[in-house]
Amino acid sequence: MGLPLYFIGACLLAGLITLFMGLFQAQAEAPERAAAKLSRLRARREEKKDEAGAELSELEFVRQEESRARARHKDQRKTTFLPSLSSLISRNMILARLEEDLVQAKSSWRASELITASLFVGLIVFIIMSFRGLMFFGLLMGIGCLFFPWFYVKSVRARYYRKFDEQLAETLLLMANSLKAGFSFLQSMEMVAREAPSPISEEFQRVTQEISIGISVNEALNNLAARVNSMDLQLMVIAVIIQREVGSSLAEILETIAGVIRERVTIRGEIRVLTTQGRFTGFLLGALPIGLGLMLHLTSKFTMPNDPSFVEPLVTTLMGRDMLAVAMVFQVLGFISIFRIVSIKV
Repeated sequence: MGLPLYFIGACLLAGLITLFMGLFQAQAEAPERAAAKLSRLRARREEKKDEAGAELSELEFVRQEESRARARHKDQRKTTFLPSLSSLISRNMILARLEEDLVQAKSSWRASELITASLFVGLIVFIIMSFRGLMFFGLLMGIGCLFFPWFYVKSVRARYYRKFDEQLAETLLLMANSLKAGFSFLQSMEMVAREAPSPISEEFQRVTQEISIGISVNEALNNLAARVNSMDLQLMVIAVIIQREVGSSLAEILETIAGVIRERVTIRGEIRVLTTQGRFTGFLLGALPIGLGLMLHLTSKFTMPNDPSFVEPLVTTLMGRDMLAVAMVFQVLGFISIFRIVSIKV
């Protein structure tokens, strides 16, 4: 037990050091960001004049900049828990992708915070299971906690995209009707931002805010397509941009796209219903060996505490470890194969 106790102590020490570093850097970063913001405000105030040529008052200019900052950074945090870790993550393509996924999923978490939290949860689970004499299962569960951020982000983002796609067809019909009634394209988007349900109203509100601060309509629409990774939305954005360049009846174009999107949403729903059993089977087959092994281990420990566990030979012997490694590889391959079969893109 000497080595596991030393290992657990080292993990606890590393966790405490990481926690204190995160708290210190988050507190130290706030004054620097405030000073940088004041410097940017002063620099922009010197460049900006009102229509009469006189300089704007400092209070009025600060109010204008604060309102625009709230519009641009409504969902962003002012500080991060670990700025150094955030800087390191931005250089890693895989972890930077996690940061982008969090932004697209409208999550208030940063990638550094999510990774740090998963490390702490995995460490706590490993320590608790180790003190219970289940060090191997604690290690497996701790590793599973490390992959939790990716599953969490993917599930949240998938729900957000699915809800957005379900609302897009009705939104396009609303815009088409408003265009027929004499509204401009910008006025129709403002009406969607006011009257449409969430999340599509939030996205269109951000588009109108970007246009109001000087961003072109095409660029604002491209930003919308980049934020929401939806093929239906990209089709709508491309059609609108082409129509603005070559001209045509935008209302008819939006009605046609809305009809196509409705059919795609209907087909996706039917496919989701038909593949539900396959997805459930994949999850069940993936969790069954782990649950069965844990149940056998706990049963043997509680019924015969002085005897070795039923699954102990899988960990203590060379042949058992080889068999366990091969089984895990085939288990992962089978899990991936099942989900590739039931994942049908429309």
